[in-house]
Amino acid sequence: MSKNKCLSAREIFRKRFPQGAKNFMTPKVEGFGKVNCNVAYELSSGRGFENDRIYGVTVISFNPKKHTTRSLHDVSKGGFPTKVKAESYIGSLVNKFKIKR
Repeated sequence: MSKNKCLSAREIFRKRFPQGAKNFMTPKVEGFGKVNCNVAYELSSGRGFENDRIYGVTVISFNPKKHTTRSLHDVSKGGFPTKVKAESYIGSLVNKFKIKR
């Protein structure tokens, strides 16, 4: 991997979960994305306790110097009642993790 090349969101998640992993509340992966070069998210969905559709956002960071990943539990969040609300939360993560130059 070259020094300036970013991993894709899927690559970051595969590094963290080589065998794959599913959240028991939101097991259906809706998609992956990036909030910056080294922070990726997974948007997933499932059924809540009352059989209502819910969405969750899992966030993982990648350290390119050490080639390690870390689950960011403090910003990963579940229980969104709509996909729009989950996507809005993802939008707020972009601002939170904006890299200052």
